[in-house]
Amino acid sequence: FDEALEYFKKAIELDPHCWSAYNHIAYIYNKQKKIDEVITTLEKHTAIFPQDYYACNTLASFYFAKKRMNDAIPLFQRAIKTKPDFMLSYDNLSACYMDLKEYNEVILICDSALKIKPLYYKAIQNKAAAYAHLKKNDDAIAVMQDFLKLYPNHSLAYGDLGTYYELDKRYDEAISAYKKS
Repeated sequence: FDEALEYFKKAIELDPHCWSAYNHIAYIYNKQKKIDEVITTLEKHTAIFPQDYYACNTLASFYFAKKRMNDAIPLFQRAIKTKPDFMLSYDNLSACYMDLKEYNEVILICDSALKIKPLYYKAIQNKAAAYAHLKKNDDAIAVMQDFLKLYPNHSLAYGDLGTYYELDKRYDEAISAYKKS
């Protein structure tokens, strides 16, 4: 790895806009478990290439792992603005707000994702989970039921629906949903 690292550092020295060199360096540091170096490399990369949605999402994911939400959130938002159909950024942004216990914000993010990809299950799951955290079990159940009307054989959705019935102390309905999962 050391030889490759030096090669890519030299490439950046010769051309600071060598997009792929930053990615390779971050990859090498990640393989070496040098997370602070990954972050520093991706910070340089996103400063030079602010429209690189993938690098923004990746850097934000490392910030999220370090619980640096104030750094992660704007980068996930930038990634979404740059490439609105890159669903992973919505997932990660909603995870930040879920971690911050800002459940209404999670619902808004999921609604934004669902406008682009209406049957995106991760957004369905996150939205229902946010409602459940808000103690709005009926809303969580409705989200799952609406999805199941369109995908009646989605076993994971039945399992999630069972969980929300159970939280609402509707045990017979929970058992019925679990049997379908």
